Amino acid sequence: MICGLSRFSLRSLVATLTFFATGVITSQLLPSELPSADIMDWSLGPNGRVLLATQVVVSALLGSLVTTSRLSANDASALQKPHPISRLLVYLATGFEFALALRFSNLSESNRVLSFLSLPFSSSFDPSLAFLAAGALPTSIILYQFFRGSERPLLGGRWSIPKGGLIDMKLIWGAAVFGAGWGLAGICPGPGLVNLGRAITGGSGVLSVAIWLSGVIIGGLFA
Repeated sequence: MICGLSRFSLRSLVATLTFFATGVITSQLLPSELPSADIMDWSLGPNGRVLLATQVVVSALLGSLVTTSRLSANDASALQKPHPISRLLVYLATGFEFALALRFSNLSESNRVLSFLSLPFSSSFDPSLAFLAAGALPTSIILYQFFRGSERPLLGGRWSIPKGGLIDMKLIWGAAVFGAGWGLAGICPGPGLVNLGRAITGGSGVLSVAIWLSGVIIGGLFA
């Protein structure tokens, strides 16, 4: 969602509005026992400082890797010479940092998501995820729109950024089904993977999360 909207993609906008609407409708139609929302907690939480510090360290290492691997702007053949090891390290670092961000923002907590989908007229409404989007989307827009530079990947290879795409019933139905699942469980695939890691390290709940992710994989195979 964030990546597509930061590109001002109409296709991403339609998909986002569709899955958000169906997520809200689904959560409203189903009975829930969500607790009443407490006063907004502006603290970092018990693990917040550790997660934030880890993100800073990973970001510093990632920046150092990209800087030291910077390609010469005058090398015309650079686009054809990807740095496979460096690229794999970047994939690992960005995936790890994304997982930390999901945990830090509580997007991995289904009750937090379902409370957000309950909307302001519910006593259980939790607006914290709206603050998350308000911080992430402008940052992503600024970085994509103004800091892409020459659009030559620093680690070689070529850009692989979606350009346009059809807005058809397949997109709308797919987004609607995704939103319904989101409204039912309060979890989407990214946070689901994070929760699997938490379940493995915590030693409990592994089976239920693994079954949920298996359903996601099976659905992807038949999509």
